[in-house]
Amino acid sequence: MKAVLGRTLSGRTAMLALLVCAAAILLALGVAACGGDEQGAEEPQGLLAEIQERGYITNGVNPEFAPFEFVDESGDIVGFDIDLANELGKQLGVEVRTQDFAFDGLIPALAGRKVDMVFSALTITPERAKSVAFSDPYFEATLCVVVAADETEITGPDDLPGKKVGVQIGTTGDIVATEQMEGVEVARFQQLAAPFLELQKGGVDAVIIDTPYAELYIAKNPGFKIVGDKFNTEEYGVCVHLEDEDLLAAINDGLAEIKASGKYDEILAKWFGSE
Repeated sequence: MKAVLGRTLSGRTAMLALLVCAAAILLALGVAACGGDEQGAEEPQGLLAEIQERGYITNGVNPEFAPFEFVDESGDIVGFDIDLANELGKQLGVEVRTQDFAFDGLIPALAGRKVDMVFSALTITPERAKSVAFSDPYFEATLCVVVAADETEITGPDDLPGKKVGVQIGTTGDIVATEQMEGVEVARFQQLAAPFLELQKGGVDAVIIDTPYAELYIAKNPGFKIVGDKFNTEEYGVCVHLEDEDLLAAINDGLAEIKASGKYDEILAKWFGSE
């Protein structure tokens, strides 16, 4: 009886030891697995790292706005913004690949992740800042009123009520004419040069447009003139998706370096003269 009892106790003890050992092994494996997950888990990669890994950044532009972005005689998209964007690419260590969009398609293209940034003379406005993140300003511009060279009745913005005014759709000229000028009939056009052609035909009485473009256009087309004071001072900024804070910070750092190095002034003089 004692021998039987001894064998029974030894069997139970062995079984208990086996269960304890198995539990310890499972616990150790579980801890190791958790530890492996923690060590192996990677934080989500930001867009900046993705861009630098692939070696290029995509830039959306509307190449109808000389001297900022336009198509030259060789069919290449060139201009002030393009040169600045290429310098920014050097700061980021990547190539800049430019993509062409209609002006009112730029922000939707950015929102839809078709491009990484929009470097295309886009005015910083509170309304736009709800859907995109803007860089620090890199250019200050104004709006102006353009009329036919022989126009005498319209001498400035105050004479526009009761008149038909041409604008490019979605621009600040469109916004100002629509929201801030009472009694003005607004005619909207998809392409930037279209309001000037309509003015030439007598289809509109005046055009509201950014001053740098107006001055360049009139220099090549003397049938127009700017009247009155320039107004609505505005600033251009590079815009990115709201979530891409890492890319925005890098763009701001890059723009600051371009200005500090003197390269900004060099590009400015190339496209606007040294004055």
